Order: sequence, then structure tokens, then C-alpha cells
Amino acid sequence: MEVAIQVLKVENDKLYSIEFYWKDFTPDGHIMNILKYNGELMLYDPQTDQKYVRKEIEKLLYTTRLGTIKLLNLSDCFLNKAVVDYVLEAKV
Repeated sequence: MEVAIQVLKVENDKLYSIEFYWKDFTPDGHIMNILKYNGELMLYDPQTDQKYVRKEIEKLLYTTRLGTIKLLNLSDCFLNKAVVDYVLEAKV
């Protein structure tokens, strides 16, 4: 399975972002944080403050279009706070 192959590339104690588009073929996508600690994966959604582990990750990834999943290693990155604040700002 493509998802399993990509998730295996996640190293212990490294922080990644995972980007994907929803399976319903809307133009809406989502980005979450993913971390592997002591061999255990955890996805974290900062917009909802929800954490996903084990089977919850499988259920969540089942709702995505597999070909759209992208991982980005953020472990040694410095983020521009102004850009992050703008991206995460609520749009009404």
C-alpha cells in the first residue's frame, strides 16, 4: 500500500508535515504534523487539536486520495512566524 511505504520513511524523533487531499475529490486538502517516537506514529492536527494513533491513522488516511500524500521533514527547519500566522489565520 502506498501510504504504508511513505509512512515507513518517517524516522524516529523527527517532525514531519503530511499533506493530502480528501478522497471526495473536492479541491480541499489538509496538512497535519506527523511524528514517530519510539517506533509509534502519531498524527497531530493543530487546527482541531486532535491526535491520531494506530488504527485512527489508518481510518484517517483511508479518507485521502493516496496519490496526493506528501511528507516533508521539518526537523531542522526554522519557520517564518509571519507566514505561519497568515496561513493559520481564520478566514471568514
